Amino acid sequence: MLLILALALFVILVGLGTWQVQRLHWKEGLLQTIDQRTHSAPRPLAELEKQFAATADVDYTPVTVTGTFLH
Repeated sequence: MLLILALALFVILVGLGTWQVQRLHWKEGLLQTIDQRTHSAPRPLAELEKQFAATADVDYTPVTVTGTFLH
């Protein structure tokens, strides 16, 4: 009985370890994307609106806007 419990616990811990490694790779990719976008040149708002409509993936992208501030 103890052997079965130990094997079940081992399988669970290996699964959790694998999940953590997968999560690490996902997080590293996410941080790399954020770093690339924050250090990229600003893009016009109209261009980003088109990209947002197509993919909705514009987080952390610098934007330039021109206009008049009305207060």
